[in-house]
Amino acid sequence: MAACGGAAGGDDAASLMAETTAGQQRCVGVGDEEKLFVVDWDATDASTFQARADRDVVFVHYEGCSMRIVEGCSDGSLAGRYGSYRTPVFTSGARDAFTVSTEDELRTKLPLGVATLGAELSAERRLELSYHVAGTALATRDEVYASELATNPRCADVTHVVVAYNLGAYRLATLDRTGEAGGFEGTVTAAGRSAKERRAVREAGDLGTCAEVDNHACRVPIRLTLRSIKPGAPPVATPAPQLPLANPQDDPNLKAATAMMSAVSIEAQARQKLVAHDGAGCLADLAQADRLDPQGKARRLPLRAQCEMRAGDCETGKEHFRQARRAFYRRITQAGGGVPGMGSEAAITAEAEQMAAEQCATEAGGGRSVMNATLSLTQKIMAASMQGDADACVTHGDALSAMLKASPPAQGPPSVQAAGGLGLAVDCAAKGGRCAEAKTLYAHKLQLMGFGGDVDDAFALNVEACGTKP
Repeated sequence: MAACGGAAGGDDAASLMAETTAGQQRCVGVGDEEKLFVVDWDATDASTFQARADRDVVFVHYEGCSMRIVEGCSDGSLAGRYGSYRTPVFTSGARDAFTVSTEDELRTKLPLGVATLGAELSAERRLELSYHVAGTALATRDEVYASELATNPRCADVTHVVVAYNLGAYRLATLDRTGEAGGFEGTVTAAGRSAKERRAVREAGDLGTCAEVDNHACRVPIRLTLRSIKPGAPPVATPAPQLPLANPQDDPNLKAATAMMSAVSIEAQARQKLVAHDGAGCLADLAQADRLDPQGKARRLPLRAQCEMRAGDCETGKEHFRQARRAFYRRITQAGGGVPGMGSEAAITAEAEQMAAEQCATEAGGGRSVMNATLSLTQKIMAASMQGDADACVTHGDALSAMLKASPPAQGPPSVQAAGGLGLAVDCAAKGGRCAEAKTLYAHKLQLMGFGGDVDDAFALNVEACGTKP
């Protein structure tokens, strides 16, 4: 996928643009960090980016005014191998705007649009971009090093990693220079301009409703933050600086307490990376915490076990989890608590297998555990339902159903969670008139719930939006 997008203006426009100053000076001087608007993307480009960002950090080749996603730079068997993105943080946001009047401004403000948008500029027209930033998603790792990608030949063309991206909505339009009120300066408003003077070029999301609370029409990627791949290998983490003391040797207790507090802070970062499916990043943080606070290593063992499972070392993770549970039950016994048979080796092994089912990557889960993949798809169905997007609900519902058929969940909470996700897809699809697809998903939901009655009757009775429709 090329972020310079489709042929807005056609091949002739691109050819004419190549003859201009902006076309000949192809945005030279790409730096170590770039913030790039991607308003020249179409809906397919944005959807593809979001699908990849849901699983892994996104790598790109960025040179001149051209950027493309290096789609092969990932591990199909392990999500988050090189990092992932934390859950986007949404705020009330703010609306802003700017104009582009010359080719030099285009190259500076919208470099990815040099080839596709340059033809829109002329002596009579300029571009205006109005946008609303509603939230930001941050990568779990600030840097990615060349040595981390060296073993994957599909990453050979990578120059940058997307370390953050902004979500929102935007409208890119051309504006006639003639007939404007108030000249060309300042932010763009609609005052004094007729509808004929403005023509939409690109638009995504809904700017008009971005200020609404929990608005799902304002979650389109509009700007990426790229950071260049660092040469060599990651540096060995050093202990965090400790609080300054007049003579630290005179107060070893304060020195140890400071180190422990730093380790606790790093441990919290590790937990965040675990939630974001970055097992390797979690382990790197725990290694640093262990160097700062060796005495706390045993306490961190359960977390280490889960991170190892998500990092692809499931057997080591299960062994460490068993060790942590044995130590836990020993403490209970020594304190005089517990009941006969509690903490048996069979029970501990069962606990470890349950944790592995939650954390270990599987082929059916697309490099995640089936339980985690179920949760991710359920969240997508929920977001699509809030938007009233029945087509997306069916797409995600079908993906969830196919995964659950390939790897049926265990009875109990996993099965209930899976049925709940399918139920959301059924309701959304039915409200959107996709009754045939809703009925198929409903049948699978009933199967997960152990229902043995007539599916047709149950569907007609419980899915009111479809009633007796096929």
